[in-house]
Amino acid sequence: MLADTELRVGLEEYCVMSLLWGLANPNRFESWYKKYLADSENTLPTLKKAGLAIDTLPSLVEFYEQGEQILRDYEQEIQPLPLILHQLVTDAEALGRKII
Repeated sequence: MLADTELRVGLEEYCVMSLLWGLANPNRFESWYKKYLADSENTLPTLKKAGLAIDTLPSLVEFYEQGEQILRDYEQEIQPLPLILHQLVTDAEALGRKII
């Protein structure tokens, strides 16, 4: 558990900035993820050799689902996330992003 408040806040800010960038730049994020997958595929044999149990890399949809699960786990184990302002939800939906 992240008991150190400063560390937790720093990680939260880093994650929020990444999340907001991804929501504001969906096409650039998808391009980044495709490059990330290609790079990861090149290092996959080395990771397996090191003993990591990685069968396949997640698709973009799976990546989103895993990210959402990380947020849900955070809310359950650390603290609830603040409510999303209505305007942010509206803006995200206008960009074609479904917000739960």
